[in-house]
Amino acid sequence: DDSRAFAGEILDRAGVAVTPGVDFDKARGGHTIRFSYARSTPDIEEGLARLNRFMESRDAVA
Repeated sequence: DDSRAFAGEILDRAGVAVTPGVDFDKARGGHTIRFSYARSTPDIEEGLARLNRFMESRDAVA
């Protein structure tokens, strides 16, 4: 429910910057994050790979 904390965790642990959804929707944005695709395809692929590893590590802890 805290998109700011989740975005910070992604940046700290995966090195990928995402935008908290609450920056765009104060009422419902706590449950979402936003991505920018304004990079090269290889950069996007690397970012997605990092996000995948990050999410897998979170699942392993849960």
